[in-house]
Amino acid sequence: MRLISLLLVLLLMSSLGAAQTKTVALTIDDLPYATMKGNPEDVAIARGDIAKILAVIKVHKAPMVAFVNEAKLQVPGQIDARVSLLDQWLDGGVVLGNHTYSHMNINKTPLPEFEAEVIRGEVVTRRLMKARGLELKYFRHPFLNTGATVEDKNTFEAFLKRHGYIVAPVTVENHDWAFNTAYLYTLDQGDMVTANKILDAYVAYQDVQIDYYEAMSQKLFGRNIAHVMLLHSDRLNALRLDDILKKFEARGYKFVMLEEALKDPAYQTPDNYAGPYGYPWQHRWAITLGKDADFKGAPDPPKWVLEIYNKATAAKY
Repeated sequence: MRLISLLLVLLLMSSLGAAQTKTVALTIDDLPYATMKGNPEDVAIARGDIAKILAVIKVHKAPMVAFVNEAKLQVPGQIDARVSLLDQWLDGGVVLGNHTYSHMNINKTPLPEFEAEVIRGEVVTRRLMKARGLELKYFRHPFLNTGATVEDKNTFEAFLKRHGYIVAPVTVENHDWAFNTAYLYTLDQGDMVTANKILDAYVAYQDVQIDYYEAMSQKLFGRNIAHVMLLHSDRLNALRLDDILKKFEARGYKFVMLEEALKDPAYQTPDNYAGPYGYPWQHRWAITLGKDADFKGAPDPPKWVLEIYNKATAAKY
């Protein structure tokens, strides 16, 4: 009898532990590197920063899916070198996905043209994946825009399904693109003090974002879900991704593959949102379910960081 009671206690403790396990899948956009233009030195810069990102995910045993814009490869005289950057990601254990050829906005592009962008954006990526025995199956919408109308959204999703794609949702982000632009601009101004302050603010902001999206998940589902994190392949994450992942680990998170995260029943929740904004999925689910999407509560990066970002974009940086 005592043995049976002990077994029941152990089983209960095991069930509770499993229920409390926190997981997050890492995804990273704008491959091979977010800020690549046409300069020859861009390849060397990208190669160095990619190596740093890959070293970090190896240490943290964090699998990653990364989404490619193949237009970044098509620079005369640099094509092979730029394709080699995708090989670098793959050699680091990262799975590649499709982010369209040139990062077009579905809300501002005729649907046939946008569908052609998807096909054009898989040519090199599919070949590289196939050479490693891997299947190209994940798609990430640029700007997280999924269609200006429900009709467009449904039509495009049917197109993706016919071509074997699974949409990669997002449930946690951190506006790294804004911090990165502000950081690089400040570096070019020679202001190292402010540049380092931006790096620190980026790491601190991650806690604010995790708090927010965990709370939204609790409101929608009464629990914390398996999350999907959106990042970008840039200098900021080459320098601070280690700190970002430590934030998750300090909260008890385990890093899992995107496929594993999507097994959470939350991702079966209908998403009927269509419109001008690229909302993370908790907002979409809330809108579909007729619940409070809490847009006013969504935390922005620090005002001073946004001011530098706006100054940089105004200067077409």
